[in-house]
Amino acid sequence: MSLPRSAAEIMVDRLGVDLYEDDLERVLDLGHTCSTVIESADPSRHGHGESVTIGIGLPPIFLRRRRHDQS
Repeated sequence: MSLPRSAAEIMVDRLGVDLYEDDLERVLDLGHTCSTVIESADPSRHGHGESVTIGIGLPPIFLRRRRHDQS
């Protein structure tokens, strides 16, 4: 399974059980789409802040690869 798909599935699971969330259709916080997967892979290697920072940088890489694969 790809990282973006894993990240999306985890975030949907987590947002679905958030009893304090008023608007479940909101956009995820910047960097948090992939941070959960990164943190879960090796919690001793990447903390939350570092995982979010990495997560901010990943979408442009995914987009570039997707465009490359389509050409």
